[in-house]
This record gives sequence, C-alpha cells and structure tokens, in this order.
Amino acid sequence: AAYPSKGFLCLGMKGTVNDKACEVIGRIHFAERDGSRTYLWDEWLLLTETGQYFWIEEEGSKYTLYQVQHPKFPPDRSTFENNVIQSWGQENGAPMGVNDRGAGFIRHLEGELTWRAKIGDCIRYIELRNLGHSYGIEYTDDEIEFFYAKPLTHDALFQMFNMEEHIAIKEQKAQRRKRGKKLGRQMGCGT
Repeated sequence: AAYPSKGFLCLGMKGTVNDKACEVIGRIHFAERDGSRTYLWDEWLLLTETGQYFWIEEEGSKYTLYQVQHPKFPPDRSTFENNVIQSWGQENGAPMGVNDRGAGFIRHLEGELTWRAKIGDCIRYIELRNLGHSYGIEYTDDEIEFFYAKPLTHDALFQMFNMEEHIAIKEQKAQRRKRGKKLGRQMGCGT
C-alpha cells in the first residue's frame, strides 16, 4: 500500500467492542498541515454484528475509540468556531471546552466506509472536554457526526482484538524488567 499502517490494526481483524462482535472494515489515512508541520493519523471503521459502527483513531502510538452519538439536541453549526460548545445530551447542555480543532485531508482509503469518500476530501474536526470526558465532532459542508471519545491503552486494544501474541510479549517484557530490578537490588544497585 502507498500508506502502510504503522500500528497494530489492519482490515479484517475481528474483535469485541461494548460486548458486541465486530470487524475492522475500513481505514482512512489523514494528513493535516499546520504551518511547516504535517500531522498524520489513521481512522479505522469497526462494524458490529448488530450494525452499529465505531471508529478507532490511531495517531502515533496513541489510540482512541469513538462511539457515534445521535444527539436529540445537537449544537448549532454556527457555534463550531466558539471556544465553548454546548453538549448535546440535553436541551440546555453543559458547556464543553474546545481542546483542538482542525481539518484533515484524506490521503488514502481502504475497505468499506459509511459514505462515498475520495482522496483529497476535507473533514473538519473539533475535540471537546467536559468533566473529564472527551467528545468529538467531525463535519463537512453536507454532514455532521458527533462522538463520545475514550482513550484506549495498548492493553485494552490487545484485549479488544484478542491479540494473544502481543499480550504475551508485553508480559515477557514485564517479567524481564522485574528480574532485572531484582538482580540490581541483589548486586547493590539502586534500582
């Protein structure tokens, strides 16, 4: 592939999300220019056995699970440039602070998606926080999607997709570190 994945995920992986069997069915590789820097990340589409879908964002070695929300009281698009946006859980939702916003351009597509995307499409995003919880909004001129965001540790990701080999490697590394510390204490080292 022109833009190979550098992380743990790939198309066709099967796992479990929110106690539902799922499969990774699509990938979008994004780029965002900010002055002289370019930021790259992947978004992986998961489809559950019940037809629900989730996204996993992979940026560097960090993973975030995005659960699609269908708000009864969505914030008005005219507020998207504000530093505070009303949450969508109730009619007069609590204010959420904007952590980040930007625009990603699609560089590469694989598998299936929930819409007809093409290379070069721009998707704008807003990352929000309120009382320790994270949320996201992604939008184009034609569509808006709302998300609840939850960071995923590598351990949680490995368990989600039953990556037994990855779990075993992590456990072996932890055991080696413990043995090294024990040996260091026996030798009089201050570890």
